[in-house]
Amino acid sequence: MSAPNICPAGYHCPVGSQTPIPCPVGTYNPVTGGTSVLTGTDSLGFPIYDTSIYCLKCPPGKYCATTGLTAPTGNCAEGYYCLESSPVSNPSARDAAWGRWDKCPFGSYCPEGTATPYPCPRGTYGASQGLTKAAGCTPCDAGYYCETRNLTAVTGPCDAGFYCPAGEYRPRQYAYRCTAGNYCVAGSTAMTPCEGGFYQH
Repeated sequence: MSAPNICPAGYHCPVGSQTPIPCPVGTYNPVTGGTSVLTGTDSLGFPIYDTSIYCLKCPPGKYCATTGLTAPTGNCAEGYYCLESSPVSNPSARDAAWGRWDKCPFGSYCPEGTATPYPCPRGTYGASQGLTKAAGCTPCDAGYYCETRNLTAVTGPCDAGFYCPAGEYRPRQYAYRCTAGNYCVAGSTAMTPCEGGFYQH
């Protein structure tokens, strides 16, 4: 009888193994000698193993595309996010059970290797999915303000007595206060001169 061989990296070998079993998609194993425990069978009679000790979940921001990996395949693609166990770099559908991967959501942006979407900054909003950088977030429309991060639309119109250029995050700012001889209704993009026969102070 020949001596047993050590289980190779990328695989797990339960007690009594005759051949190594590759770690499943979405996982990897960087070390040799990996083991597992038989926990039951599925509806078709195939064995189910607890591989959590040696077959590691693909880490956040990475994806593990094939079985038997010794390291993650690569980074999650830009415009997408991968929390853990992602099998692809550009997942097009949310993992229904855990929400572990998806296209970058509205109000956020995702550069390559994103684990958790980054919120669009104040003064902007994210009107579409799959943004890849902060510059892709839309500056707040003139006449409106975008108060918080992670917005998908403007917060509301600027206050009367003030005007708002594009990219503003406050409803009223002293620098954009309407001056004497002009008026600014709510949502103004600029000061409007008072007409003849009227004045504003």
